[in-house]
Amino acid sequence: FEDALRRLEIPYKIIGSVRFYDRAEVKNVIAYLRVVVNPADTLSLKRVFNVPTRALGKTTLEEFEKFAFAQNLTLFNALERAADVPNITPRAKKAAAEFHALLSTFMANRDQHDAMQLTKQILDATGYLKGLETDEDAEAQTRAQNVREFINAIEEYLERSEDKSAAGFLEQVSLVADTDEIESGPNYVTLM
Repeated sequence: FEDALRRLEIPYKIIGSVRFYDRAEVKNVIAYLRVVVNPADTLSLKRVFNVPTRALGKTTLEEFEKFAFAQNLTLFNALERAADVPNITPRAKKAAAEFHALLSTFMANRDQHDAMQLTKQILDATGYLKGLETDEDAEAQTRAQNVREFINAIEEYLERSEDKSAAGFLEQVSLVADTDEIESGPNYVTLM
């Protein structure tokens, strides 16, 4: 319903829930796509640094940020030099190097794959969706359903757009976020 209302430019408000694109699991997948399209997007990289968990906690992230700043590197480029980062464990260095290699693989494929293929590759390689699906918790199942619904949104985007790239899809998502901020006045649809 949210996507249809956005597409038709009909103002709406959600009562008792979070907007679809504001849900953590959807933001995580979007963050992966943003990093793949733009490796210098430090905010998105920090969001998925340890999603799903990969032995790269908060302290490790802080050390990488210090190293990147000191060496005048992006956070992504600092990951490539994980072996040179002081004060982190060998396990974290290995995890960081693997994470960099994983992201680099996605980046190498971004121009050959459309937004759907790239998203599925990210979800498969990271195990993010599978991890949510195998968790017995009801909240995890809801999160998995939201990720699958996000995939449906990409499919719908591909059907109606000439630009099939992940960058084109992210641009559309950004426009959606911008229209969410527009004041709707007294006339809007209420969703619960």
